[in-house]
Amino acid sequence: MLMLGVSEEELQRDKERLMNFIKENPFPDYDFVTNDLILKKLCDIEQYSEYGKINHDLMKEIYENIFDEKLIRKNGESIYERGDIRALQNNYNT
Repeated sequence: MLMLGVSEEELQRDKERLMNFIKENPFPDYDFVTNDLILKKLCDIEQYSEYGKINHDLMKEIYENIFDEKLIRKNGESIYERGDIRALQNNYNT
């Protein structure tokens, strides 16, 4: 989908840059998120309560497949089914 004022070449360049960023900065593992972020109080208890291993894996899959709209929708719906809009918000924030 082309954005107003953005050429196809610019869009492709930005997609490649984002994919390179994702390759160079892998999604943190579950232990890092739960131990480091929670223990250092970088997120609150509500965020932690909505963020489990299953949701972590779903968020990792979204991160690694950022341009796959069907996968993102499927994973978002899965998170929503287990915890509604607050789960979606808290998982995103975490």
